Amino acid sequence: MDGLNRKAVNYLVEMYGRLRQKDSIHKLFRYLIENNPGSPEPYLLITSEGNAYWAGLGYDERIAYLKKGYETNPKHTKTLYRLGELYYKKFLDDYKR
Repeated sequence: MDGLNRKAVNYLVEMYGRLRQKDSIHKLFRYLIENNPGSPEPYLLITSEGNAYWAGLGYDERIAYLKKGYETNPKHTKTLYRLGELYYKKFLDDYKR
């Protein structure tokens, strides 16, 4: 997935979100995963702040996606970093409550 695709996906997710078409967002996510087997990149894209917001994904859903991404390639450090980052943010949010 190159930068242009990333921008296009981000745009589609935002537009679907603004139109309240969350089913379309999740279909797009499934499409990305199915068409990039063995790559954690779709999972990173799905769990980015903006896309997660428009899709209505909370910490638990984002963590579940990243775990799947990590399973596809345990040596991909960016996935592991993002997973740790989300666990930390979730901890801070839980702590503040």
